Amino acid sequence: MFFSTSGRKLAFISTLLGLSVVGNATPAVGPTELVAVPQSDSQRNSATLFWLPPGDTDYQFNKTARANTSCSGVGSSFTINPINDGNDGSVWRKQLVSLNTSFTVQFNAYFGSRGGSDGMTFALQRDVAGTSLAAGGGQNLGIGGATPVLAVEFDTYNNGTTVNDIAQDHLAIFEINQSRSKDINKPVAGPVQAYANGAKITDGKYHPVKIVWTKGTQTLQVYFDGATTPHLTYTENNLVNNLFAGNPMVYWGFTASSGTLYGEEHSICNLTFTLDSDDDGYLDTVDLDDDNDGIADVIEASNVDATGDADNDGIVNYQDSDFGPLNAYSVVASLDLDGDGLINQLDLDADNDGITDALEASGGQTPAALAASQNYQRTGTEAGRLTNSVDTQGRPQNSASTASPVLDTDNDGKPDFLDTNADGDAFLDWSEGFDDNSNGKSQDDYQTRAAAFSGVATYYPWTNLNSQGLPAWLQDANNNRYPDFLDVTSSYYHDTDKDGLVDLMDPTNGGNDYAAVSNIPDANKNNLTDYRDAAAATPLPVELVSFDVRVSGKQARLSWITASEHNSAYFAIETSRDGLTFATTGQVAAQGTSSTQYAYQYLDPLFTSHEGATVYYRLRQVDKDETTTYSPIRALATQAKASTTAVQAYPSPFATSLTVIVQAEQTELAVLRLVNTTGHQLLQRTITLEPGTNTFSLPEAARWPAGLYLLEVQQGAHREQRRIVHE
Repeated sequence: MFFSTSGRKLAFISTLLGLSVVGNATPAVGPTELVAVPQSDSQRNSATLFWLPPGDTDYQFNKTARANTSCSGVGSSFTINPINDGNDGSVWRKQLVSLNTSFTVQFNAYFGSRGGSDGMTFALQRDVAGTSLAAGGGQNLGIGGATPVLAVEFDTYNNGTTVNDIAQDHLAIFEINQSRSKDINKPVAGPVQAYANGAKITDGKYHPVKIVWTKGTQTLQVYFDGATTPHLTYTENNLVNNLFAGNPMVYWGFTASSGTLYGEEHSICNLTFTLDSDDDGYLDTVDLDDDNDGIADVIEASNVDATGDADNDGIVNYQDSDFGPLNAYSVVASLDLDGDGLINQLDLDADNDGITDALEASGGQTPAALAASQNYQRTGTEAGRLTNSVDTQGRPQNSASTASPVLDTDNDGKPDFLDTNADGDAFLDWSEGFDDNSNGKSQDDYQTRAAAFSGVATYYPWTNLNSQGLPAWLQDANNNRYPDFLDVTSSYYHDTDKDGLVDLMDPTNGGNDYAAVSNIPDANKNNLTDYRDAAAATPLPVELVSFDVRVSGKQARLSWITASEHNSAYFAIETSRDGLTFATTGQVAAQGTSSTQYAYQYLDPLFTSHEGATVYYRLRQVDKDETTTYSPIRALATQAKASTTAVQAYPSPFATSLTVIVQAEQTELAVLRLVNTTGHQLLQRTITLEPGTNTFSLPEAARWPAGLYLLEVQQGAHREQRRIVHE
């Protein structure tokens, strides 16, 4: 048991009121005869995911912990602390695991041979120390003072009833969260004897242990010494929220310690960690459909074995650079289409278009043999999975697509669930697949979805819109034709439960999934969902790749490029002297509907008539139905004006730092201010001017929202103002 600083154990483990502790199984009668390093076929097969060779760098060893090279067979092996008295250590996996995924941990544990102290733990934790956590020797079992923690203890020393210990070697489950402590000495499950006859586990043998986390029921089970029924079972509803403050990502590993008397060695051999990604009761190693989307893993992996080990080097194929180039998440890029770190067979939305693979494999319709009210388990635990009813190989029993070819609407060789443009038209699926109100556009529908989002409030705000009326998360900062909220390289990309489906489309994270708003988007009512219907185009406004304004002789040259257009009539060129009031100065015919890039150009012959002023330009794009959208604003100053101006600011428009130049005739103080169009002051600074040219850099301007600003420099009673534009 864990434990007081004055006694042999530090009493700090919390018990929680109202938690469900399922009964403890009857322990084994006595210790079984165990080999030191068992290598059964079942153990070997269970290690095809997430095991690494001894001494690998994916674990962090703390204090006395070190690699254990004496073990043979598959799996990771290490010694947490050696036989010396009064020491402790810890081993933590550097890669976080999500409690939103079921998993099984199996290992052989060695508790020593001297009948001594103190014991070890298997723990899940989010302590501030992270993988450096090594929290105390002796009775602390290496985890004293850590929080929050869910730990399984294997205790080989009786520290008395004050800490809920029992005389026999025993197992127990603890929660550690100082902010929730009620009875800090009491476990949430157990203690239960390791053996019914009281035999010790410090017997010089390795003991097989299996720990199972089941996401669907929020249950932790502990099997000891080959028992077929668990020694311990603990269930807590909303454990992730209650214990880990809503964050499912935790570190996992082992801690151990010995007291100053009767020290023992604590070692682990043949550690394997295997996921059950779809929570169907079949580990991914034997499950033919790891994410229960109705598409066989081999199809999602393009007919290769992603979780095998082709070159027998101990590294699974999807993490092996010998199998293919790795992406930023150290995953073989060809097996992770959208680059989010989840291979396709574990990703509920492999092409990251917001439409789950389960639906794309079924033509955008609710899969056959599923009741409409279920809608691929929307009423269950997670959108995108078909059902909890599977066959003996983990395949959804109501899915024909497991055995049938998946859809490839445009016959381009890429199945729809791996094709960002399933119908091969001018518009990507993320755009035309979400016209929930069938008005031919999707911008307003995304606004509705954002307003209905009940997850983290800061993820999808409809604020700080650009000139096209788009918030930052719906813009395309890197011009890859994917909005930032679907772009894994963007800070606006959010997938809280790490299942491959962004929060905005994931009901488990506060979103609404595809078709949840209006059933199946079908603008032309031909019973073919829009993203598969080339005749139904649902764009955002014209995709403007670039817009540039430069001086060309005595004229201004406007150049812009569109990536695609739909029913576009013309572009009106508008100018302004103040950046607020615009007037049309010219017009250029548009391409109508186009799926390829097209370059436009316009020369403004009236540019010289603006001598002495900064000219602001924008494009007004007009559709054939008279719908209009606007481009960003561009500014151009005449050379004459620049040479006689006492105050200048450049570049304008600016994207990062802004530079201000002030001409002065004498040494004096001045005040530099900057306000937005609503009059809100963003900056005020007192500056010292020297005779001649004074230059000031404003790097903080890069953080301001895009838009028009007024820069003012006040020298005594004299004020000069300039309008500037932030892109």
